[in-house]
Amino acid sequence: MVQYITTPWRTRSCLFQVRDALYPSPTSPLSPEELSSARREAIARVSIWAQRGNCPHLVESTALLSAAILNDVPGNEPWGVRAAYASSFSRFVTGLLDSHQTSKRKISMYALAKTLELPATYVELRHQATHEELPSLQKLRGAARKALEWIWERYWADLLLVPEGREEKDEQEWVRRVVVEGDREDWRVVEEEARIRGEEKVMSALMDVQQGEAARDSAVLLRTVRLSRRMISEDGDKEEAELGGKTLEEVRRELDTVRERLDQEKSQEATRAELESMESSDDQTKGWARWEGPWIPTPIGTVRY
Repeated sequence: MVQYITTPWRTRSCLFQVRDALYPSPTSPLSPEELSSARREAIARVSIWAQRGNCPHLVESTALLSAAILNDVPGNEPWGVRAAYASSFSRFVTGLLDSHQTSKRKISMYALAKTLELPATYVELRHQATHEELPSLQKLRGAARKALEWIWERYWADLLLVPEGREEKDEQEWVRRVVVEGDREDWRVVEEEARIRGEEKVMSALMDVQQGEAARDSAVLLRTVRLSRRMISEDGDKEEAELGGKTLEEVRRELDTVRERLDQEKSQEATRAELESMESSDDQTKGWARWEGPWIPTPIGTVRY
């Protein structure tokens, strides 16, 4: 069954236009006024995306932090500037950590921050801005710029511009670079980028690699199963730690299990779609239906024809 990924932007080129406006190049020929105008337009576009829904949290946080920086100009009330910085930064940290609360027992923010390689000072500043007196303007300015740098390194820098009509080919090339050439070291970044590209496409490309390069190279096979486990597991670190003691044959059997699991999920989705279609057909042929015309009261015992 085909899975559709809904994004608030029409094409990926729109997303990259926003990225280039929010993170302008140091060698940009535009004047400071033109750069500020471009950033404001990008922020307004992200605001529209947020209203449409399915806008990634880091994209929204980039726009909010950039808006707070643009609001930090001479003449504005310092208290209002501090409040804008504090609210945007707190929303960035809270939304990021809450989105990774996957277990039934709530994990502390410091533990989640450590897992995501988010500095603990961000959690402390978020707590101070929420529950205590607002931090100083100097501290908030530095925190906002460092947060934008963190978002760039963890999200924007690894996005690839996909030419129109070449999405499927690009997924295969990306998987081949990751598992065959091994050009990615941070597997959390790999996992996040894989989810952005689409889990089904990435898993399909992984199976193609398994039948090709992975069948001849044990290192490629290990990287293939590592990425597969991170895609299907909620706790990538635990799964990765358990991978080291497995033999090559066990890894191959595990990949076959992953493939069977994917085939089973596709079969279940097809069955579910067929049942929904049958239920819809039954609804159209049922004996009782909602009366569409105006209501006319009729005494009991009177039959209307």
